[in-house]
Amino acid sequence: TFHIPNMNTAKIIAFASVPLTQAWNYADAGQNWSEEFATCGEANQSPINLPVDGKGDNFKSSVEAPDMTFAVSLSKINDNRFESQGSPANYYTVPGDGGSISLTKWDGTAVTGTFSTLEIHGPTDHRFDGEQRELELQFYFSDNLALSVTYMGMDEYTEGETVVQTENDSILSQLFATDYASFATSTKKDITWPELTAWTEGNFYVYEGSMTRPECTGGYTWIVVQDAVKVPTAQLAGVSGIFSDDSGSYLDGVARAVQPIGDRKIY
Repeated sequence: TFHIPNMNTAKIIAFASVPLTQAWNYADAGQNWSEEFATCGEANQSPINLPVDGKGDNFKSSVEAPDMTFAVSLSKINDNRFESQGSPANYYTVPGDGGSISLTKWDGTAVTGTFSTLEIHGPTDHRFDGEQRELELQFYFSDNLALSVTYMGMDEYTEGETVVQTENDSILSQLFATDYASFATSTKKDITWPELTAWTEGNFYVYEGSMTRPECTGGYTWIVVQDAVKVPTAQLAGVSGIFSDDSGSYLDGVARAVQPIGDRKIY
């Protein structure tokens, strides 16, 4: 499982992203970011705490599942690392393979975004009844749409429990091999909603928020899968190992403090 060391040294993993010019890190879980990035101090920020049962007092109404098909491509360039750029955070670039997501919001507005960025956070940015999970994949799209799915490792489970037991049966294992040596030179994965939410009940939240790291750009509509995908612990350890060097895992402590919900509604 992932652990949280000194968060001053934590780094974010982002694919097809643009590096920032101002320095920042995860010291104090990002609570000091507004000193350098004014947008990080604005209202309606992400992540937030999401109620697991009943969605809480802020819950309003349901939204139909999004229609989406988009492609993620990762490229291995040497025996140690994906291609990186940017400082102090490490950004891992991949070629854009297109695809999109469409969502009809609670007010009837239809939005469609083109896939642009994949970011990995460990432990999760979003909380669920106050609890963090072990790993979060965040997919960012144009038109200020963002999609989140979380993962938890399990070595013991009860009969009938929904747990990924076969190595290649989850998006996580299809994107990332269990160890770097066996990772292909390049891999491409088309992602659909049924595949992303497989091994969950298919429930999700929608709310208005922001990017979860500087510059904390607001106006994003978040789609967050409610249930964690439960995978063998070895799969999570393998992903952590891919994004590691002698100083440790880049996925240690890459999470922002939870932000106030305020008067926002969760759909």
